[in-house]
Amino acid sequence: MALTWSDYGQGSGRRKSGGGLIAGLALGVVAVTVIIWALASPKGDGEGSPPPPPVGSDAPPVGGGAESTGAVEEVPPPVAPAGKIPGEEELEDGRFSRAVSKLKAFLKEAPAGREPRALVLLGQAQRGAKDPKAAGETFRGLLAKYEMRPEAAEALYHLSFMEADPETSEAYLVRAIAPLYARTPGAALAGGVLGDRLWDQDVAGAAPNHKTWELVRRAYTRALLGLEGERRQEVVTRLRRLNKYLVFSKAECTGAEFYTVRPGDSVSVIARRKGKAVTIGSIRRMNGLDKKATIRPGESLKILHAPCFIEVNKGKYRLTAYLADYFFGEYTISLGSEETPTPPGTYEIEKKDYEPIWYYKGAAIRYGDPRNILGTRWMGFKNKPGASRLGIHGTTEPKTIGTMVSHGCIRMLNQDVEELCDFALIGTLVEVRD
Repeated sequence: MALTWSDYGQGSGRRKSGGGLIAGLALGVVAVTVIIWALASPKGDGEGSPPPPPVGSDAPPVGGGAESTGAVEEVPPPVAPAGKIPGEEELEDGRFSRAVSKLKAFLKEAPAGREPRALVLLGQAQRGAKDPKAAGETFRGLLAKYEMRPEAAEALYHLSFMEADPETSEAYLVRAIAPLYARTPGAALAGGVLGDRLWDQDVAGAAPNHKTWELVRRAYTRALLGLEGERRQEVVTRLRRLNKYLVFSKAECTGAEFYTVRPGDSVSVIARRKGKAVTIGSIRRMNGLDKKATIRPGESLKILHAPCFIEVNKGKYRLTAYLADYFFGEYTISLGSEETPTPPGTYEIEKKDYEPIWYYKGAAIRYGDPRNILGTRWMGFKNKPGASRLGIHGTTEPKTIGTMVSHGCIRMLNQDVEELCDFALIGTLVEVRD
């Protein structure tokens, strides 16, 4: 039996016997391939020459203990795309003892760069061979020698299932989702398991608890890496509920400051005082203030200092935004047409416009003109070879969302781009992947 991401995607509350779980782990270890490693690899872009300003256009571009059954099903981590290690095929085939022998032989002369992966495989093979003591020693040895490597998160993930004490098991998972291991396969797997456990225990049907909910938010943020389909939608839905309390309210959250209003203050004055790190819109959203709302001296306002990072998955027509390494939002988008595709690469937001003018074919088409298709916001990218006059904007044609229709820009629904624009600052990086 081979376990895959789809097995993991069924959520928590599923149990397997110890033997079946170990066999499934070992036999399925390479069924999950390089999906996460590919996501972490940047893509290139084309070449060309930038046009003169102004921007704001959608015009065509110019250029261990005893084995524990656990409460959550375990999943095999993805394998690094560096070629198979001796003993890996035996592990896939369930020949655990043979895999242990070959991996031990390989480790005697293994290149330093491949030793951490070989140790992860050895620990899995030892578990499959029903030698949890040896497996625990292998995983702990990996942690001691390679704590800074991404494979350490996988070791922590495995150790969590080998620990009979629930608190110790949870502590391993918490370590695996630490910032040190962000965007690694082990952190993604540990995040899914930990998030489900804590959601069932402390979130679903429970009153908000800042400390616990922030931990669940981090866990599920890690879990998103590599998730698709119904499981991804489940995790995103849960993250949105967490953010409604942690971000879009006066609750504490990572990067939050609580500012006491002074005489003469207004939201715009406070935003200017904070420089380019805070927007008027973000202050209003987090504190439930509309444009006509007044603030009074002595009132406490939540202000968020959190850098934004944006990922665009072209194949899924999906934009995912993060604040301070936590999930912020996920939106369906439109992309460039086949004739004028959205180029992959890393971009930087250089300009933001509210109710933008559309500069198209030499004309300046003002906001509100039926010919202006930019919607309510424009976030223009810094020009670079092969990718000029591009950006993220709203749309006057909401039915086009989820299609390839633009001249290379990224289109969003107006309500979505307005929310994103309030938190994506000048200088925000945007990673566009095929």
